[in-house]
Amino acid sequence: MRYTILLDGVMADIHQSREGWQHTDFRNVKHSLVLSVSYSRHVVDPGHGGPVDDVLTLQVEGDASSQSWEIIDRNRAVTAYRIGIAASNDEAQPVLVVQRRGKDGQVHTNLRIMISGKLGEETILPAYSGNMWDEIGSDIDQDGTLELIVPDARFSGAFGPVATNSLPPFVYTLQGERYRDASRSGLALYYYRDLLSASAQDCIDGQRIATRKAREARAANCATYAALSARAGNWASARHRLREIRGQFRAGRFPLRSEEKSWDEAVTARLIEWGYLPTDPATRWWSYKWTDFYGDEQEGSIPFEVQQLIYDWQGCSHFSNEPTELPDGTTNEYVVDKIEQYCDLFDEQGERTTLDERRDALMQGRYANDAEARYILYNLDNYLRVD
Repeated sequence: MRYTILLDGVMADIHQSREGWQHTDFRNVKHSLVLSVSYSRHVVDPGHGGPVDDVLTLQVEGDASSQSWEIIDRNRAVTAYRIGIAASNDEAQPVLVVQRRGKDGQVHTNLRIMISGKLGEETILPAYSGNMWDEIGSDIDQDGTLELIVPDARFSGAFGPVATNSLPPFVYTLQGERYRDASRSGLALYYYRDLLSASAQDCIDGQRIATRKAREARAANCATYAALSARAGNWASARHRLREIRGQFRAGRFPLRSEEKSWDEAVTARLIEWGYLPTDPATRWWSYKWTDFYGDEQEGSIPFEVQQLIYDWQGCSHFSNEPTELPDGTTNEYVVDKIEQYCDLFDEQGERTTLDERRDALMQGRYANDAEARYILYNLDNYLRVD
């Protein structure tokens, strides 16, 4: 029997012949796996014009097991398939990935982890328009675990025309025995900050744009910038920028523009609806309820005391002295007490505490064994602005 070698981490096409899809056999040497792939298309209840199913069947054979995995796409008119295997973590647990593109251009992705030679629970990633993967994921936080990056297709055309590679991405990471969305976790915070610095220019550029096409492109780019800012803990700056440029989108047929809301308010509302921002203003990232939305420190989020110290280290001048009006019409009273909560802190003896003393206390106390928090505390003077 002839096998096609399936390289670790690389996606391979399942080719077509003139007669239709070929039965293909793959061998992956690293994980000692053989995959036999077959395809069929049939009409369900043809006498009554039933739906059409594309069925891909994978027979996965390891050293001591043989298992079957069937993927059914109903009425998607699949035009292409890709398959791949990659080591999901340092323990070399393989993740098996199947992608296919429908006639409408949508790419669908299913995957399963192999644990002790058995296929685990199936994960279905969000569909998107664009190219199928050439390689499987990347280790964005250098922790030895493979993350999967998927563009958020909801942004495609929602705010203006935008290329697939300009869409804000979801980040999926291995949690337990399956991949789960970790986009709101602190695990992805620095990844989003890297994307933010690369995408900001199209929105932050202060020049007014004359043509409608260019304004539409800026509308899309600024919505992406706002979404990345929300993921990266930089929402307040993005919100300020959206307010500055909203006048450029008062006329014309821009998505989300309406008589009831200004463009920036509509973008903010959509980010709340899609989970980029909390629904409750009191849970916004600058509040004590940060962990209610982004998860606790065990999941990688920046602990609140550390955020507070970052603020202090950067100085208190950028805090508002007045209540902040939020886009939904409510008022955030939280920042009003900035002097008491941030800048004038005293120890139990009534002596003013220094930043170094507070940093050392946190590192020696609650976060003594928290490598992420300790790293941030060590590098406060070089930390990015978080407002």
